[in-house]
Amino acid sequence: MTNLMLTPGLADHFAGPLMPILAVRDDRFRAAIARAIGVNLDAGTGRLDAFVASALWVDFTRAVKPGAIVAVTATHPGTYVSYQVKGPVEAIDRADDCDVARARLSIDRMLGVLNSLGSTRQQLSHMYTVEGLLRLRMRITEVFAQTPGPDAGARIGAA
Repeated sequence: MTNLMLTPGLADHFAGPLMPILAVRDDRFRAAIARAIGVNLDAGTGRLDAFVASALWVDFTRAVKPGAIVAVTATHPGTYVSYQVKGPVEAIDRADDCDVARARLSIDRMLGVLNSLGSTRQQLSHMYTVEGLLRLRMRITEVFAQTPGPDAGARIGAA
């Protein structure tokens, strides 16, 4: 399915350095969150892969299941431009070697950006690991603007 709501600008945003946060509800409807190591958006299919270190985000990895609705909010740390995508989880798998390599590149890229903003690798290295790395695949059904300001929360697309 070609996903018209995933514009080239949105695809560019998700290809850039991001601080992605994932949220899902557990079986008792309590929120569980995780910070993704990186994401990979396929704008043509409307699918997004998010990479999560299960060693750090135990509650999230216990709560997320195929079919659950997940929200991924992705913020560029230098500009605060933010978008949120929502949709059902299609698959949760152990990351393969290619996924781990992609996650390591995301870590290096993000630590470089955060270093340019005044944070050191030493301060942040505990947040970025590939230990127990999972690939969570979701199908995007909704897109929201989340950049701080009057338009934050505005729905900008739906499947």
